[in-house]
Amino acid sequence: MNVVYPERNPFPPQGTASMEERVLDDGTGAPTASLPSVERLWSVAERYLSGFEPGTRGRGQVVFLHGDHGSGKTHAIRFLLRRLAENPGETPYRFYVKLQDGDFPSGYRRLMSQIDRPMLRELSLRFLGTIAGAETGRVYGEQAGAVAASVLRADPDRFYSMLRDLQVELGSVLQAQARELAQIAGAQEDFQRALTSLLDPVLEEAAYDWLAGREIGAVDARRLGVSGPIIDPELCRYGIQLLVALCTRGGRPAVVILDQCERLVLGENGHVRSGNEGLLQSLVERLPQENGMLVLAGNEQVWERLPRDLKQRFGGNVVGSSAVTLEQTTELLSAYLRAVSPADDTVHPFLVSGVRALHTLGGGNARRILQLSWLAFELAAPDRALISRATVERALRGGEPSRIADTERPGFGHALPDVLAELGEGARLAVVEVAVDGITGYELLRDEAGTPHCRRSPVVRWNELAGEDPDGAAVRAAGLPAGADALFVSSFPGDPAADRALEALRAERSEAPWFAEPGVLVDALVRQAVLAEPLRWPYELVVLRADAPGGSPELAGIPLFAAGTRRGALASATVYCPPSDGQGTVFALVAWREAAGPRLVTARSAKLPPGRYEITAELERAGRVRLTGVTGLSEEERTWQEIVALVPARLDSVWEPVHVICAIEAGGELERVVRLYRIRQVLTILAEGTLGQIEVSLIVYGGHSYSRHTPDAPVDVVAWRVLPESALRSLGELVHRKPLESGIPDAAQVEDMLAAVVQRLRAADTERTVLLTVGDRPPHPPRVHASHTLPCPRRHDWEALLGELGRRPGLTLGAICDRPVEQADPVWFRLGGGRAFAHLEDMDVRQFLAGLGLDVSAQRIPFPIVSEVPRAT
Repeated sequence: MNVVYPERNPFPPQGTASMEERVLDDGTGAPTASLPSVERLWSVAERYLSGFEPGTRGRGQVVFLHGDHGSGKTHAIRFLLRRLAENPGETPYRFYVKLQDGDFPSGYRRLMSQIDRPMLRELSLRFLGTIAGAETGRVYGEQAGAVAASVLRADPDRFYSMLRDLQVELGSVLQAQARELAQIAGAQEDFQRALTSLLDPVLEEAAYDWLAGREIGAVDARRLGVSGPIIDPELCRYGIQLLVALCTRGGRPAVVILDQCERLVLGENGHVRSGNEGLLQSLVERLPQENGMLVLAGNEQVWERLPRDLKQRFGGNVVGSSAVTLEQTTELLSAYLRAVSPADDTVHPFLVSGVRALHTLGGGNARRILQLSWLAFELAAPDRALISRATVERALRGGEPSRIADTERPGFGHALPDVLAELGEGARLAVVEVAVDGITGYELLRDEAGTPHCRRSPVVRWNELAGEDPDGAAVRAAGLPAGADALFVSSFPGDPAADRALEALRAERSEAPWFAEPGVLVDALVRQAVLAEPLRWPYELVVLRADAPGGSPELAGIPLFAAGTRRGALASATVYCPPSDGQGTVFALVAWREAAGPRLVTARSAKLPPGRYEITAELERAGRVRLTGVTGLSEEERTWQEIVALVPARLDSVWEPVHVICAIEAGGELERVVRLYRIRQVLTILAEGTLGQIEVSLIVYGGHSYSRHTPDAPVDVVAWRVLPESALRSLGELVHRKPLESGIPDAAQVEDMLAAVVQRLRAADTERTVLLTVGDRPPHPPRVHASHTLPCPRRHDWEALLGELGRRPGLTLGAICDRPVEQADPVWFRLGGGRAFAHLEDMDVRQFLAGLGLDVSAQRIPFPIVSEVPRAT
């Protein structure tokens, strides 16, 4: 290998990477090593990019990156920006800003300044193009709308010509834009006026200045129709939401990074600025809804001070930037050295002892390690000398105090976490304190799940050690286990008895590290080291994966915490708790070891009613996880083998995701109430007795008006793809509504309902679907018919639509008719798929649902169930 001495010092003298506030990152800048925080942050971004789809909403991500100053947060952000710039698909828009002194509008102005006027104009045109595509689809059909939207995303300047060619009215597009902006920007009409003015060459500059938060004159404000400049923090928040929506609706992902959140949220005395905290919470809720990704970065203090409900919104996307290990220190040095010697993959000119010294004296802090590296290199480079431990120590003694803070040689409190981190499975560490009152021993060991445990022995007092062999008595009092590593610390140096005991211990174990620190709180530091240690292995929640009825359930795990996660981290999981035995549902956590497989960490059980539960897990320390979202948890007394033996060989119920569409004829007072009551029974059973992977849609329809004085109302999609509990609430509201227009007595808008279902079901929707129609009257024919029933005003052909649905894979039809079988119109048998037909007033709801493949099981199952287990990233 060709080892070359670097020609210049590759390390930053201040040990920190500066970050420019800019929308685009060209991939250059300070080197970055792939530390755990770097990789975890990127894994969230990868999930965001892989799930991004233009034209959809609610697929964004939020992540909080926290760590002490100098722990590598900036490195993680820089790596993220670089990888985003290299994304092989659509390059995401990237916005980075450092927040300052509680002034959110200042941060907004600096963020908006990263996008120039031509780009903002193009984004506005793309946004209008997306809306125009939807309007085209409404007029000419879904396929035409998709083509139009695609063309306008690729070439937004064709917007006006396409409107002219397709004869789509600009007014209807602007009205649709206003509706969209009301959701994005809180009904702030100023934003729509500014966006529209941005497309006017005369007003373009003033509109851009207003959107960027700059001051504009009174004349320009009147011409734009805005009430004043964007100086209110809430308006700034709306502006960020709008910017992200413009980016994502135009077809490209958008990532917003708000750094130094502590400066925005915490005041000078550490109190929380509730208004600014509320702004962050709103952004955390809204930006993912607009398909964007939000990264918040801050120190440990701001993370600790954030309210629990805000922390929970990050779920498992909490990334801690913790102290680097010795191996990661080597990787960090190598990354910087490769920047000036690309051909080499070594840490030359650093020797192994020099690297170890950097890690120890730097206290695992990435910034201090880089500061020391710069000083040591400056000292060695004139003679092209190799950098050893002595070089690093000499550099530290000669370093400038303003550059190196808190870099005194670390004592017991700094060394113990490193020694504990190297403690292997089954190994033991004996920590012996020589104190004012005697000798105390602590035995630390690590179990097979990677959890450290501590056992403290009683104090052996000095008067108990008096005798002919005080040195031997001190060694025996320490109780050093055979084969265990040792670490000695004197908290009372200078005392003759304490000094002699320490010397005896050092003579017994000459290789053991030792410390003499007056007044050091050994007990507190040992407990703190155990509490603060990061996870050795990833933690997962044990669940049963159920893919199909009659299939064999499999034990699986939902990833909660990655290796390296520290106390205080939060994660969430949604599970379904099926009926269980008298002991309740078991919530077991395992540590997943790469080679040896899972090892049980803890198992607790709770007696819960069946249903969906949102579980929040908080890592209190390695080996201890607090679960919220379920009540009555108690330690499980059964053995693991006894619990696993309760898993049935097969599952009786349907566990895969299913979409149930309930279409209800809502004309007529009495009939409507009875139909709604029957659907309430259906939804109640689905909510209480099934997996919880069910989504429900509600559609109500009436009759056509055929009157010039009464407009023909369309069918009403009350709810689409919501949870059964939410659908029940919507159903309750329907009871208090006025009945829909009944129309003529011999037909109803069944064909319009079928058209609405066909339009909303996408080809990409692959889950099983059940269409349940409830009513009495048949559909209108598409044209004049021998039955003399008036044709559908919209010319919808119910037979063609029903045939299209029938050909859809995984779709099941069901029908509940007001009339018994011998009196029902034959159309209702076809609406029920030829077999799933029931009489409204005389039916067994559970049996009917079972016929649709929506059986409710009475099996007793010990673990929570999911139909699909997310993979760890």
